[in-house]
Amino acid sequence: MFKKIIFIVVVLAIVVGAFLKFSHISYESHFNKGLEYFKSGDYKKAIAEYKKAEKKTVPSDESLQYALANAYAQIKDYDKAITAYETVIKYYPNDERAYKLLASVHTLKATEQRDIEGLKKALEYIERGYELAPSKMSESDMNLLKTLREQLQK
Repeated sequence: MFKKIIFIVVVLAIVVGAFLKFSHISYESHFNKGLEYFKSGDYKKAIAEYKKAEKKTVPSDESLQYALANAYAQIKDYDKAITAYETVIKYYPNDERAYKLLASVHTLKATEQRDIEGLKKALEYIERGYELAPSKMSESDMNLLKTLREQLQK
């Protein structure tokens, strides 16, 4: 009886291990395909591949969330880009890059929709990115910060 239990446990461990290995390979395959599509400018196909990869990983996968957000931003699906960046912030609240990119997407969306509240959100996010890592603010980040402050003072 004891040998049967050991045998069943070993077989289950092998099956689970094989499943996990296949799942990881499948994730990498879809993620890498998504990157290729993104680089070639086919953002919708990139998103489709990233969504397949997403089913094989956890929501806190930072690289995948950034990839999704960037692809959504390219096709001007700003709400989904915002959601992906917010997911990064949920799991990595000190990731200044996510705040800066979130500010950029809010700025794009608010500019298209002429939405002052969206610009205020963008300012909040870029300021948070600055608070977290002032030395990592690029010239374009600083320009965005300055422009948003000026626009909202009017």
